[in-house]
Amino acid sequence: MTPSLIQITPRDPELLNDPNHWRAKAQVARSQAETMKDEVAKKTMEGVIGTYERLALAAEGKLAH
Repeated sequence: MTPSLIQITPRDPELLNDPNHWRAKAQVARSQAETMKDEVAKKTMEGVIGTYERLALAAEGKLAH
């Protein structure tokens, strides 16, 4: 059985445009990354954190096109 993928798109469409939602997810990922010992996993999580931060900026309309 394959593990399920983490759902990035929120179930509530209103959250797509909520920068606080994406920053909260980034904080959770940041907390998880701090406990990781595997460097590859930690780097992957840092990429996820960056994506959440960019989504927060996009939700604020501050992301350059």
